[in-house]
Amino acid sequence: MKKYDKEEVTCFKEILVETTCDLCKQEIPTDSYYYEVITGHNDWGHDSVDSIEKFDICSDECLKKKFNEYLEESSKTKYIEIEKSQN
Repeated sequence: MKKYDKEEVTCFKEILVETTCDLCKQEIPTDSYYYEVITGHNDWGHDSVDSIEKFDICSDECLKKKFNEYLEESSKTKYIEIEKSQN
């Protein structure tokens, strides 16, 4: 048989308070949509994990700029992941 007592426990959790666009540096309002973009490549084999970059993008215009940057990169095995999210 097990007997339990109750004790108060205090813990901390991270709460998102601000998101800033990685391109234009503008704050993304907490009630709006934004794009989470991940880019990388597989040119370096197992070391390719070091090529992964994550970006928060505020608008369609900034997303177009980021996508054009991606197209101009010279990696042979590049990839991009785009997900629309809400703060």
